[in-house]
Amino acid sequence: MKGYFRGMIRLERPMPIVGMIHLLPLPGAPNGGASFQQVLARARHEAVIYRRTGIDALMIENHGDIPFAKDTSSPHVAAVMGTIAFALSEEFRCPIGINILRNDAIAALGASVPASASFVRVNVLSGVTATDQGLIEGRGDAVIAYRRLLGLKTEIWADAHVKYGTPLYSPGLATIVESLAHRGGADRILITGTTTGRAPDAETVALAKAAAGVVPVLIASGLNCDNVNSLLPLCDGAIVGSAFRHESKVENEIEPALVTDFMHQVRAVRRDKRVAV
Repeated sequence: MKGYFRGMIRLERPMPIVGMIHLLPLPGAPNGGASFQQVLARARHEAVIYRRTGIDALMIENHGDIPFAKDTSSPHVAAVMGTIAFALSEEFRCPIGINILRNDAIAALGASVPASASFVRVNVLSGVTATDQGLIEGRGDAVIAYRRLLGLKTEIWADAHVKYGTPLYSPGLATIVESLAHRGGADRILITGTTTGRAPDAETVALAKAAAGVVPVLIASGLNCDNVNSLLPLCDGAIVGSAFRHESKVENEIEPALVTDFMHQVRAVRRDKRVAV
C-alpha cells in the first residue's frame, strides 16, 4: 500500500506516533469561541512541544467545538482549520492530519487542500453508528469521490467501533475492519476504547490487525506510559493526545515531560521490534 506523507516522517519507520492537537473552541463555536489568533497560537505552542520531544506527525481536531454538529460543520470551520494546518505544515515541515468532528470528512478534505494534509480522520466511514450526536451514516462513496475530485493524495484514516458510538451494522469487529480496509476505502484503520483516554484491549488490537491484512492499524485512544510496552507492538502506530496532558484531561495543558517519557518508551519498543524481526 502506498502512503503519502509530505514531511519528514518515513513510512518504513516502525510505529509512527501522531500527536493530537485539541484546538481551542473555534470562532463561532456553540459555547463561544476564541479568536483565530488565540487558536493558532495555542496550536503552534503544542506543535513546538510535540516536535521537540520527537513526535512524528501532528493532527488538529476541533475538540473545543462541543456540542458538535453531527455530520455537516459550518463553512468557517474548514477555512479556519485549513489555515491552521497550512501554518503548521509550513513551520514544522511534518505530516499534518485533520479531523472535523463529529464526522465531516468532506470539510476535512477541503481543509486539507492548502496544507497538502497527509491524512484526514473519519469517525464513521461506513455503516451506521448511534452516537451522542444521533445516528451517523457513513458515506465512504462521497468521501472517496471528493478526494478524487480535489486531486488529493490525502489518506483516509477510518475508525472501527469509534469511541462514544455503537455501530448498528455490527457483524463483529473483524468483519467491520475487513470491510473498511477492502470495501470502504480506508487507507489506515483506527482502533479506540469506548471514550477519550481509554485504550482498546490487546485482544481487540490483535483482532483488528489480523483482519486488516496489509492495511496499517493504529491505536487512537488511551495509549500511555503504562500500556505502551504491551499494546504498541501489536499495531502499526498510534494517535496520542490526552495522555500528554496534566491529569490526562483534554482541557489541560500538555506537559513536555510526559511526552518525553512516552517517546523514550516508544523508541525502546521500536528497537525491540527490530531485534525480534
